[in-house]
Amino acid sequence: MKARNAARSGRRARHARALLLGATVLALGCGREREHPVSDTSELRRGTPSERVVELVPRTPYLATYPCSDQCHDAREPDATPRELVTFHAGRRVAHGPAIHWCNDCHSLDEPDHLVALDGETAISFDASDRLCAQCHGEKHRDWSEGIHALQTGAWRGTVQRRLCTACHDPHAPGRIQLEALPPPEPDPRVSGEPS
Repeated sequence: MKARNAARSGRRARHARALLLGATVLALGCGREREHPVSDTSELRRGTPSERVVELVPRTPYLATYPCSDQCHDAREPDATPRELVTFHAGRRVAHGPAIHWCNDCHSLDEPDHLVALDGETAISFDASDRLCAQCHGEKHRDWSEGIHALQTGAWRGTVQRRLCTACHDPHAPGRIQLEALPPPEPDPRVSGEPS
């Protein structure tokens, strides 16, 4: 009986440490931005059956050169020819798998302040870029939509602020993110079976 209780206590302690680690990772937010303005655009509000409202945190406030048309692209003729970029985007390399070869695979040539769907015609807001990612990454997008693969803050019920894919992944070279695990919490001496 004592062995069973000790094993049960050990499982509870490991479970509590895992929950604390998960909460800490969410709170730290992958080391990204500390201020998170949330758009009140109804397009970004997605309710769930559990009375939870998910607000997508817009990306445009974090894009230093947005809107692109005001910065440069209003005075430039669109050019879809792959080439070495020598002005503002110099050094930018596209390493996003076999389907993405050049800027216009994702960026609209006609509307520089928008992304473009795979059909080449549907404009997508930078603040709804998950829709672009979903076209090729359906399984990840499903997990993101459910909050499994996502950076979000808030509560289990009420309002949750969820970050878009590009808050953690570089869309031009989106390799895996390396997260450093935090050390486990100190054992609670009040929990039986834990060393003091």
